[in-house]
Amino acid sequence: MYLPSEMVVEELRCPSCNAPVDATLGERSSCRYCGATVVVREPAPARVRTEERMVIALGHVGPSNASRVARLLHERAGVTLAEAEALVARAPSEVIAGDDGAGARELELALTEAGVDVRVIRRIVTIPLPPDVEISLETTGPNRLAVIHALREHLGLGLVEAKHLVERAPCVVVEVIEAEKGNALEADLEKAGALTKVRPARG
Repeated sequence: MYLPSEMVVEELRCPSCNAPVDATLGERSSCRYCGATVVVREPAPARVRTEERMVIALGHVGPSNASRVARLLHERAGVTLAEAEALVARAPSEVIAGDDGAGARELELALTEAGVDVRVIRRIVTIPLPPDVEISLETTGPNRLAVIHALREHLGLGLVEAKHLVERAPCVVVEVIEAEKGNALEADLEKAGALTKVRPARG
């Protein structure tokens, strides 16, 4: 038994006595000091989704037009200026330009006019999903009805359940929710005057 190559353990300590444990012994080790069993597991694989996107493939970019190309990527490809400058510096490189074919073609034309050898490729790409979150309702604010409405709309709660959560504040309103949905719920709760707290979901 060996540790997977993707898994890096800098230091493993016994949960019972905090003594160092040799992780190279295998998935299941015994602490040589107190005899406790220590189980080493791979981290859960990252959640991803696949989507068809337009990809801009950049050829070599000369130093004389590097700043112009970086600015175009920043303005039209939705990347930060620092990311755009890094893409230009390491060209040939690729950047995902979204799912708008017309917009990608316009960017291709602008880059061509800037003297860059560029191609637009339609490709299936893998996009990592942000981790789930937990949302707490810290205070409801003066407009409790709007808060109740937001909870019902986003979480599918009945009137009694939503009202109960509002009356219990501060409390956790949802323990695990996708980050995108959680952000939408947080925005509507705060728009209603509530104070919320968002943290990574446990487990």
